Parts: sequence; C-alpha cells; structure tokens
Amino acid sequence: MRATPLDPLSDIIALSEPMLRCAERGDWLELAGLEAKRRALITAVMQPPEAAACAGYAPAAQRILDLDRRTLILAQAGHSSLAKQLQNINIGRSAVQAYAQQVS
Repeated sequence: MRATPLDPLSDIIALSEPMLRCAERGDWLELAGLEAKRRALITAVMQPPEAAACAGYAPAAQRILDLDRRTLILAQAGHSSLAKQLQNINIGRSAVQAYAQQVS
C-alpha cells in the first residue's frame, strides 16, 4: 500500500490529540515526551513538498493548529498554577525560617 502525502499529517494529529489529553489532566512529563516525538515527525514531514501534495494539507494543518492552541492554553494555565504553588512554598519556607530564628 502506497503512503499518501496526508499520512504523516495524520500521524502528527494522532500525537497531538493525546498531547491535549495530557494537558487536560496536567500530565506535563507525558506531554513533553509526546511533543518531542511529534516535533521529530514535523521536522521530517515539513520538507518543501511538491505543489500537488499540498492541496489536502489545509484541513489537517488546521486541526493540528486547533489542538496546539487548546494544548497551549492548558499548558499556560498549568504553568501559572505551578508558579503559584512554588511561590506559596517559598513563602512557607520563609515563614518557617523566620519562626525558627525567633524561637532560637
């Protein structure tokens, strides 16, 4: 069976969809692993194609962009949440240190 030009784009979508699910559940390590696989595939796929091969790319490319947009929004929210957690940890650590200095 001969591969069509859209097969690699389907493979990229097949990695993009679980990336979004990882972002939805906050599984950033799994997301990073899938993104690395997908990045390698995108690099291999995005060589200058022949004009005839580009005709069907738009819908698949739009799907990839939509999934990425949603994933990025969730990743940014996750980043903000982690930053707040780290800030709270640092505040707590400072409070413990200040208390320890007062007690001793």
